[in-house]
Amino acid sequence: YQCVATNKAAHHWSPQYTLLVNFGPTTPVIHGPSYGETGSSVSFNCSAMSIPPSSYCWFFDGSIVSNTSELIIGPLSFNMSGEYTCMAFNNVTGENSTSSTMLTVIEAKELVVMISSNSTPIDQQNFTLTCQVLEPYDTIYWLKNNTLLTQDASNTSSPMFYFEKNMLHFTPLSLQSQGSYQCVATNKAAHHWSPQYTLLVNFGPTTPVIHGPSYGETGSSVSFNCSAMSIPPSSYCWFFDGSIVSNTSELIIGPLSFNMSGEYTCMAFNNVTGENSTSSTMLTVIEAKELVVMISSNSTPIDQQNFTLTCQVLEPYDTIYWLKNNTLLTQDASNTSSPMFYFEKNMLHFTPLSIQSQGP
Repeated sequence: YQCVATNKAAHHWSPQYTLLVNFGPTTPVIHGPSYGETGSSVSFNCSAMSIPPSSYCWFFDGSIVSNTSELIIGPLSFNMSGEYTCMAFNNVTGENSTSSTMLTVIEAKELVVMISSNSTPIDQQNFTLTCQVLEPYDTIYWLKNNTLLTQDASNTSSPMFYFEKNMLHFTPLSLQSQGSYQCVATNKAAHHWSPQYTLLVNFGPTTPVIHGPSYGETGSSVSFNCSAMSIPPSSYCWFFDGSIVSNTSELIIGPLSFNMSGEYTCMAFNNVTGENSTSSTMLTVIEAKELVVMISSNSTPIDQQNFTLTCQVLEPYDTIYWLKNNTLLTQDASNTSSPMFYFEKNMLHFTPLSIQSQGP
């Protein structure tokens, strides 16, 4: 507030006067639990609107038990059950206001909480986790990877599951169901946590992938390797012409003869899921011929002149590739610091030679 006095010549202002109205306290609001376990501690907090701020005291059974807004009680015993009253007092208005809360002390019981399952977890099959609690409880909730598990029917990308009493049902399991699970059993006074349960979903095998050659020469040996994704890891066997030829993921065949040409089939088997999967590859045995291979040149190699190396092969062949210093030679047009060359049939052309072209 300000007042202003005026005369014929001017206005004259008073200093500001701040009017602060003292009031309260309002009815106190108490925050705290309704139940506590024997041997534990509980705390209550009392607050009321007031100018100036109120002072506080707590009463229990006719006696003052605290002179602050916070009341901490413990270790609890049964005779501490009852009504606790908070009084807020304003020493300017001379007013006070009270509010009460009830505390019930119950026997401390450690809820033994465990997770059990009813079967082996297999992909695309129904599965149930059960939260086993050895004492009475009020509610149960579940966590996955330390996050509260909620049933969100609108999220079709989530694993399908639902809650029933103390059970968590998967309908069915999927690989997305895998994770670390806990259940939490609550009573009036506390939360009791189970140990973590790691859910590993058994699945597979997927279609095997085979690595190996399509051709082999008579008298030589070839090997094939078969792999499939699977939990637990699959066992493997190989079939040829209706007979098992190997009981491992690797198949080694040799020395080769023409009658070993044909289809080789790998089967992966998961002894937990009971599933198997197969994949096949063709092997063609060809006559072994020693290809006589020589390199010749058409001229004397001179710096900055064109030059050609020719790979001379005395028998029919499929492909030719070149190495320099025991490293595969590739034509990298983007690397202008490399010697300029190109491939043509069985020839290697330098256009032109440079000092960097030297080497075996």
